[in-house]
Amino acid sequence: MPTRSLDWRTIVLAAFNIFSALAAFGLAVLAVIFSMLQPASPINTFKNTAPFETILLAGTLALVSVIFIPAAYYNIREILEKDIPTASPKPLYVWQGFLLLAAWIASAGLAQIFFNAGSLKWFSPPFYLLSIVLPAYFLLRLATGGLSAGSRLRVWSLLSTGMALGPSLAIVAEVGLLLLGLAGVGIYLLLHPDQTILFQQLAHKLTSAATPDDLVAAAGSWISSPLILAAALLFLSFFVTTQ
Repeated sequence: MPTRSLDWRTIVLAAFNIFSALAAFGLAVLAVIFSMLQPASPINTFKNTAPFETILLAGTLALVSVIFIPAAYYNIREILEKDIPTASPKPLYVWQGFLLLAAWIASAGLAQIFFNAGSLKWFSPPFYLLSIVLPAYFLLRLATGGLSAGSRLRVWSLLSTGMALGPSLAIVAEVGLLLLGLAGVGIYLLLHPDQTILFQQLAHKLTSAATPDDLVAAAGSWISSPLILAAALLFLSFFVTTQ
């Protein structure tokens, strides 16, 4: 029986998806550990961060790691020359769309109810995750229903690669902008060495801030400058558009 020629890209995708799944799961574990170590943090901003938010982030990362597993599985099957089923997404019927919409509203409502119920807020993360996943699943079914999507290897590889490369490119762009901003601050301090002490005092106040109000108070006259406000808005707008 003739054997299929092995494409090197299949090996790369298999390794990439395995690494991404392990990396996302590892970050989820680190987030849980961080939430447990928060009370002992020497930085007040970290010490006062709600552990619930960190646990919610960990749950999201764990969910992301699960999405990489099918792509790795089908790429390994391709390497082993196993048959891969064809992806044939079914059309989304009207009643299914209304059911998904109702489930989304219910999950979002339950997440908010549990979050505002004191100690019961720890039951809300699954509903938060559902309120994120259901709209994405609805749009995916709506866009691909009834279309010929090729093999499941292609579908899951495209999904996992896009999910990983999109945020990664955004992070690279954000880090580049951050480095550019730091370089600009460094050049400004070289030209105005008398401002170094003011920057050091500002950095100390910001790291000692425990609440958002403390951050605003620490910024003081800096945020009252129209030029600094314009630069900050430009900086934040870049972060928002790259997400």
